[in-house]
Amino acid sequence: DMKFKELNVKITPNTPQLVDVFPSSFKVCGYVAPHKLLSASSEKSSTTVVLSKIGVPGHQVIAEAHEQNGQFCVFLEPGIYEAAVKVSEIEKAKGLQFYPQVKVFEVVDSPIVSGIEFTQLKVKLSGKISCHAAGNNCGEIPVHLQAIPGDNTDARVPVAIVVSKGGIYTFSDILPGKYQVSVDKDDWCWEKSNHVINVGTAEVTNIPTFRQTGYTVTFVHHMTLRGFKVNAAASGNLAVKRGTTRSCVSAAGTYDFTPVGCHGFAQPSVRWNSATTPPTPVRLIAVSHSMGGRVLSTENVKDMFINVLKIKNAKLFTKLGPLTGKPGADGKMAYNFELMVSEGENLMLEPTAGTLLFSPPRGSLVGANDCINLAVELHAEKGRLIEGSIIPPSAGIKITVTRGTTDEVVVITETNEDGKFKIGPLQGGVDYRVKAEKEGFVLTGPDANGNFNAHKLAEVIVEVLDKADNKPLQGVLLSLSGGESFRRNSQTGADGKMTFSSLSPSEYFLRPMMKEYRFEPPSKMITVKEGATVNVQLK
Repeated sequence: DMKFKELNVKITPNTPQLVDVFPSSFKVCGYVAPHKLLSASSEKSSTTVVLSKIGVPGHQVIAEAHEQNGQFCVFLEPGIYEAAVKVSEIEKAKGLQFYPQVKVFEVVDSPIVSGIEFTQLKVKLSGKISCHAAGNNCGEIPVHLQAIPGDNTDARVPVAIVVSKGGIYTFSDILPGKYQVSVDKDDWCWEKSNHVINVGTAEVTNIPTFRQTGYTVTFVHHMTLRGFKVNAAASGNLAVKRGTTRSCVSAAGTYDFTPVGCHGFAQPSVRWNSATTPPTPVRLIAVSHSMGGRVLSTENVKDMFINVLKIKNAKLFTKLGPLTGKPGADGKMAYNFELMVSEGENLMLEPTAGTLLFSPPRGSLVGANDCINLAVELHAEKGRLIEGSIIPPSAGIKITVTRGTTDEVVVITETNEDGKFKIGPLQGGVDYRVKAEKEGFVLTGPDANGNFNAHKLAEVIVEVLDKADNKPLQGVLLSLSGGESFRRNSQTGADGKMTFSSLSPSEYFLRPMMKEYRFEPPSKMITVKEGATVNVQLK
């Protein structure tokens, strides 16, 4: 247990005694406890112990602990020393540290065989969970501990799982190093669901508290939504993304979620309760999608409408308008509109405005499986209107518009009760001819204002009745003559009537004829004045 330095002694008759002999060094032994690394328990680690003499720079003694029993022994000169187990940076990164890190001892005049011991440093991790339940009664919640080896911030090595009770949990015998602690309760929302901590040499490390902030709502949908309106214990909007989205509500209770976006749903809102176990996702299936369109017009009008028809049955789907124009590109007015259309539905759009001509005159669209901002675009420009009136006013006058010098008929209409007509809008830059006609009228015009002068001709309306039953008599031949070489023969119809129209003012002779019938009077002289209607009854 001791070592002595070799001495040369000279003995003479004058010096028959030996000098005193003292030990030069004493045996010092210690112990390194079994230990393991964070990454793998079977991996061998350091057993080198460095003993340094204090006050003597560079004076070090290296000892190797026995691989099986962990003991080491060296001989040291008297003095004050510090001992430490040599740990590489790689081993430190794998969680290897010893306690104490440095052991100070003094060699005086005897061996040291105990008191220098090194054990692997293991610490205790403690944490809390704060939840909304009364009395912080959070129940049993799994908490995961994962090691983050070295500088690989993405890697996670499972270490332990504990279950919290009463909002408290503990991990024991944890090696120093970098860890991620995470709480495993997905149906709750957390201020932070995981914490990254560095475990050092302290015997107890406190983990930041996990704080519940609300309850998780899972939305499953296949459309893009701006969010959901929330009407329940709390109110507000939730932002969501396409697919499966998880959002949070701050308080427990029943909620009505109303989707906000460009889609239409079979149910306007979905009810959800935070107490449902397991939590039920909010599933949404769209039945229609927004289809946007616009009309670009050279004119700003207030009477822009769009009739939307179903192509399969030509029934009116809806009517949009009046649309409001906003300044657009190239100085045109943009009339934007929006329709909710089911996927695959075929619609026809017919725009109307009093003074506009549309190109194309109508549009079509087919419902898509998502919203489209601009599914159809139409163009409009100021068209030509043809309008006028009959003087004096007369309803039912046929108005025919033809193109240029040809006989191509563009449109046919009739005057209204006020004797007025309005046609168009028609394509600009084209010459049109307007003609007015009606039996029994002489119409001249149009003048510069589009008006026609009407001159009504006279007419004689003859009614023939059977005297026996006073019923209309059909097939009676009526002969009317007079005026300037006027003569016409016609038969009465089923109503027993016959009208002689377009007559000039004059005296006319009327005679009825039919086999086996005699009429009273047998003939009649009729005076017809200009534009007059004369009613004659015969039996």
